[in-house]
Amino acid sequence: MQWEVGEVKSLERLILATALCAGSILVLSLDASAASRITGATSYEQVGALARDTIMFRGDITAYSAASGSTTGTISVENHVGATLQLTVTSATVINEVGGTGDAPAVGDRVTVQAATSAPTVATTIWFHVPPPIKFRGLVTAYTAATSSTMGTVALQNRAGATLDFSTTLSTTITEVGGTGASLVAGDNAVVDAEASAPTIATSIKFSLVTTRVKGTVTAYTAADGATDGSITLQTSLGASDVFATTSTTTITETRGSGQTLTVGEDATVDAAAVAPTVATSISFKGARDLRFSGTVTAYAAATSTTSGSITLQRHRHGAAETFTTTSTTTVVQLGGTGATLAVGDHATVDAAPSAPTAAASITYLASP
Repeated sequence: MQWEVGEVKSLERLILATALCAGSILVLSLDASAASRITGATSYEQVGALARDTIMFRGDITAYSAASGSTTGTISVENHVGATLQLTVTSATVINEVGGTGDAPAVGDRVTVQAATSAPTVATTIWFHVPPPIKFRGLVTAYTAATSSTMGTVALQNRAGATLDFSTTLSTTITEVGGTGASLVAGDNAVVDAEASAPTIATSIKFSLVTTRVKGTVTAYTAADGATDGSITLQTSLGASDVFATTSTTTITETRGSGQTLTVGEDATVDAAAVAPTVATSISFKGARDLRFSGTVTAYAAATSTTSGSITLQRHRHGAAETFTTTSTTTVVQLGGTGATLAVGDHATVDAAPSAPTAAASITYLASP
């Protein structure tokens, strides 16, 4: 049977013994409706009779052995003022877990033990509450993984500077928050859980990488090549320059998704692990937008399969002129679709990639009347 915390406290207030000395027992009674639901009593007379025949003791379990058949067990309890009591546990002792199911009483659990006044050292009912796990959060200062023959250790320091060491076993679950596939190392942020009954043994560790992030404009970049590291230099908005090594595992992502490669002049963000702050773990960059120039075609030569062509645009009659090369891969699209070919006098727009600003990637035009 599962008991709720409020029910047990009501029963404690209903039949409560705060002392076991010289046969003196203090008893408090509450309303009969609560007594009926918890004990089956239907009147104050029955409640009083139950109270006169019952003692209760509450505290923390300091020792426990379960009964087995005709062999009795024992339970030792220490209350908040340090008083201790040892009672016998039999196969007839009713054991209820408060707020849960499936657990057995253990050292460190909060417990209320009931016994009859006629046999005050024999527990008739035990209500126990498994305390929540111990949780400690901080920065990993040391970590050694457990092996099949030896326990490992993990040491944490919290923001206040307090440190705590835990042992780890092969059954300790270790989970990276965010799931990048990294292993637990010194410098990570971690949360360690341990059972109250074994407060120095980690049952689970959840960790996340601590990263250094720098944003700026790429002033130098060399890609990594196999086992040979590359490098990237960023200049921040404050004028400072930061240099990072890049490796074959550094992830590089263009956020605009246009297929451009990382080059000098791009705006980029570099992340590095706190344990290796000068090695880039990831680089994201926006990728520059295509260059666009619109104007009147003043000269045009179509490309062939073997030779490049060119197109010159002038913004307006007295404006600047710009010449672009064209190739067989340059897309040329007439707006309006009359079938006219691109010619001098047409109004056109040329798009070019930032990495090749003088090569026309595409041309759209309106044929002149």
